[in-house]
Amino acid sequence: MKRGAPSHPKVMELAEALGVSRVTAIGHLELLFHFTAQYAPKGDIGRYSDKRIAAALEWRGKPEKLISALVATKWVDTCSGASKGQVGVRLLVHDWADHADRSTLQRLSRHGETPIKPDQQDTGQVCAQSETKKRTPPEPEPEPEPVPV
Repeated sequence: MKRGAPSHPKVMELAEALGVSRVTAIGHLELLFHFTAQYAPKGDIGRYSDKRIAAALEWRGKPEKLISALVATKWVDTCSGASKGQVGVRLLVHDWADHADRSTLQRLSRHGETPIKPDQQDTGQVCAQSETKKRTPPEPEPEPEPVPV
């Protein structure tokens, strides 16, 4: 889990939605991130059943309650990717393309893949394969020539 995440308001919202302590919610989220990195490195945890996800997160309650809480608190996005060729994508870890650890992104890159990322469009949310954009720093402004005195 990234620095600052344990104190994020979304963690308390998840804890309240699940009826657990903040520490327990953090544990479930940590397991979510590990499970995703290992078994759904593109972020598409919805390839697994709610029951399988709940077991991976060691959730002892009804799987539907866990998934509903993760979606309601925006740790997981719902998605229908069939329109973009992403058949079977129903749940994505929110902003996985931005938050996956370096080793997960490197493993995907070695296989010519990238995380799946939801694209916001006027018609709603549609999932699409993300494009890896190289970010280059802007060219520095040239300094003016000194004026002789």
